[in-house]
Amino acid sequence: MIKAKNIFNSAKKIAIVRTDKIGDMVLTLPMGLALKERYPDKEVIFIASTYTAPLLQNNPAVDKVFFIEDYEKGIKEIFKKEKPDLVFFPRPRYEEMKAAYIMRVPHRIASAYRLYSFFANHKIHVHRKISDKHEAEYNVDMISRFFKEDLPVKLSAPKLDKSVYDSVKAKIQDKLKHKRFIIIHPGSDGSAKDTPLPTFGEAAKQIAMHHDVDILLTGTKPEREACSVVNKICKDAIDLSGQFTLAEMIALTDMAHILVANSTGVLHIAASFGTNVVGLYPNTPHISAKRWGPYTDSKVIVTPPDNDKETQDDMKLIKSEEISQAIASFI
Repeated sequence: MIKAKNIFNSAKKIAIVRTDKIGDMVLTLPMGLALKERYPDKEVIFIASTYTAPLLQNNPAVDKVFFIEDYEKGIKEIFKKEKPDLVFFPRPRYEEMKAAYIMRVPHRIASAYRLYSFFANHKIHVHRKISDKHEAEYNVDMISRFFKEDLPVKLSAPKLDKSVYDSVKAKIQDKLKHKRFIIIHPGSDGSAKDTPLPTFGEAAKQIAMHHDVDILLTGTKPEREACSVVNKICKDAIDLSGQFTLAEMIALTDMAHILVANSTGVLHIAASFGTNVVGLYPNTPHISAKRWGPYTDSKVIVTPPDNDKETQDDMKLIKSEEISQAIASFI
């Protein structure tokens, strides 16, 4: 069998496939960054969904990006056009791995523990469901295990045009009263166990009463109702739900002093910028902060009590005072 190091030395183009949500992409970009910093001569391409475009454009972890929605035949057409030497599947999907196999990508690296792992000719024997590492660490670990070389794990913050920041400033400057603002993002688009909206509202109310900061409520258009519930409890909060593009929301997290959210994409984006974050998480390992938390030292994690397995993931047991105290620790 050809040694992995020899495979890598001869490889010119490495593909990383991640076609799901923004949080997953933030935690996958460290793979590209590790490769580019250690081996700058290699071309790293990402195959992704168009929704994640603002994360990838001008990012130092990426040489080229291809969006599956731009191709009539999807990922198969991309493999045919680009002809990568290696492809990593940090989150393997049947159709994507099958396409790499059919298009004869020479080296296909994925988990050994999927029903369709036979499409991979290099298998990583790690059970992620054990969740003894962070997702970003698992991703980079795929490369480290394959090449038998430890690589650092670092988030790669988005690189947005100045015009995006200018647009955000224009939207919020007349609404702000203080020098600093915090973001409360109460929704998760169904990607996490959510803290009850009234808990967010009470925490925001407590912060507004005792600290000179503006509180911005953010969310997508479908999350406007959720933000409205929070806003009814904390009338001092500024409801900006549905008013930002994804790129603008990314810029806003960079500008914020603190971001508060459930386990969702904006939390990971904020962490990549070094913004202070308060993350609300359940305790079961595969959905916990240990596996999916913000990958930063500037964080406070709030969880339900974990002394009872039946209620350890019950987000209703998180008290508003716990959230407000976590926020206050950064003010």
